[in-house]
Amino acid sequence: MVDKAILLIYPIRGGEKYIFSALNKGYYVFCLHSKKFGDSYISSEAKEILKSTPNCEALYIDDKAEVLDHIKSSKKQVIAVIPCTEPSIHLADQLSKELGLLGNDPLTSDLRRNKLTMREALIDAGLLSMSVKKCHSLVDALQFQSGKQKIVLKTPEGAGQEQVYICGSESEIKFAFDSIVSNLNLFGKPTSYALAEDYLEGDEIAVNVIVSEHTFKIIDIWEYTKGNNGVCNNILYNMKTVVFDETLTRDIEAYCKTVCSVLGHKVGIAHLELKLNNGRCQLIELGARLPGTKIPHLWERYSERCIVSDIVDVYLGSDISPEYEFTSNLAIVYHPDLKDAVVIESIDGIENLIDTPSYVEHEQSLQVGDLVRPISTLNSSAFVTSLANKSLHQLCEDICLVHNSVQINPGQL
Repeated sequence: MVDKAILLIYPIRGGEKYIFSALNKGYYVFCLHSKKFGDSYISSEAKEILKSTPNCEALYIDDKAEVLDHIKSSKKQVIAVIPCTEPSIHLADQLSKELGLLGNDPLTSDLRRNKLTMREALIDAGLLSMSVKKCHSLVDALQFQSGKQKIVLKTPEGAGQEQVYICGSESEIKFAFDSIVSNLNLFGKPTSYALAEDYLEGDEIAVNVIVSEHTFKIIDIWEYTKGNNGVCNNILYNMKTVVFDETLTRDIEAYCKTVCSVLGHKVGIAHLELKLNNGRCQLIELGARLPGTKIPHLWERYSERCIVSDIVDVYLGSDISPEYEFTSNLAIVYHPDLKDAVVIESIDGIENLIDTPSYVEHEQSLQVGDLVRPISTLNSSAFVTSLANKSLHQLCEDICLVHNSVQINPGQL
């Protein structure tokens, strides 16, 4: 019987990778899910593990006291509490404190989850030079936009690119505001307001870091290419790993370390999205989670270390000593160009896609005959293609080839 256990909070949307890592280390695994949503967010792969693995147990509980009672009655010794997705931050921080385990301070949870309080903390610390506003009405948002060319409207507790809008006109602001306050966010939570902020100029990058009690390590840095597909003017077309010169890398690391300190992120993984303008960093937002969009899967294949295992280890009190190295340059390419509601008549060019020198794999979410709504988010992209190549030049060429390879042909509704 396995006596020591790891408690995973909401291991969904990529967070399932923690289950494999904890089981491989020989621990019993509690997977805590919201009773409200049941197994609706759990992947089929995770469901199979929960069904077939005796050392893995799903808990559908929303109350902290109930969780603690269950752990006590199980006779298991929980030795780590790991937040697996952004909505798990508050509960994970509280449980780790209650159990006397390594974790982040519950008093700082909101700084890492709510984008408004996050920005206010960074502005107070001199790390952001933007203005922000909590908008309860369309009038609030229009007043904030007055005198500005562009603003950003977003949901306050979302994730990734979901419900994030760049707005330059009254009609765009109205559409964005209505979309945010009239719909649930990615995790099924409503909001009564939208967050408005200044639009930051510069190149957009994402920095993945691991923080332990005594070390701070950059895992990798990704460069985003975004565009306008006719439906969304902030849609991600591709992303690739990038290596900057030593001075800039050191500056980025120092900035990210300061951001994590200000926001109370003292242990675990963090995904920081930044704007880089003439060597100056400014945070777009921090996600206290694994990066999405196939990145951890590429880590498994091309990193010389098991990164998810390292994240589990830092919650067990270990420090990360070696630097992270990858055997290839990496990229992920999206196909977000469907801007009308259509039925797919045919899909051409998949053979050319597979023959691309940097090709690793692709995920095809749409089939011939499917009704497709206009693509406005990453989750609705028809294809997602992963690439890897030791030659950065070849990788960049193949990103263009992949964009041009697949042709999705619409039919009549």
